Amino acid sequence: MDRKNFEVVVIDDDLELLDVMRFNLEEEFTVRTFTDPVAALSYLDGHTSDAIVMDYYMGKWRAPQVYQELKSKKHDLPVLFLTGDHDLTLKIDCLGMGVADVLHKPISTAELTAHIYKRIISHRRKNSDMLRMVDGL
Repeated sequence: MDRKNFEVVVIDDDLELLDVMRFNLEEEFTVRTFTDPVAALSYLDGHTSDAIVMDYYMGKWRAPQVYQELKSKKHDLPVLFLTGDHDLTLKIDCLGMGVADVLHKPISTAELTAHIYKRIISHRRKNSDMLRMVDGL
């Protein structure tokens, strides 16, 4: 399966870091980047993406707020949070709300790519299994 067919949305208010992530992830995926979570949410309302990677702290926004907005709009795709905060409670709370992964910065491109790919494939399999179940009814 060609990973370039997978679109990943990356949201981070740090433009320099966002550019580095785009450059590194574009080797494997089609990447759309946003510094503003509102712009990303608007984009996702009109486009189909395969995964979202977002920084936990983005100015006045926190990743869980953006995640809740995604869920309220019925966007069903894996969401991965990136954080420099190593608080275990934060990670457990985020995973408990349904986030696919909470990864700690700094993270290598290879590790981030592996996590994204794993989550996309897992999500597609889950959806495929659900469709087969519905077809069997």
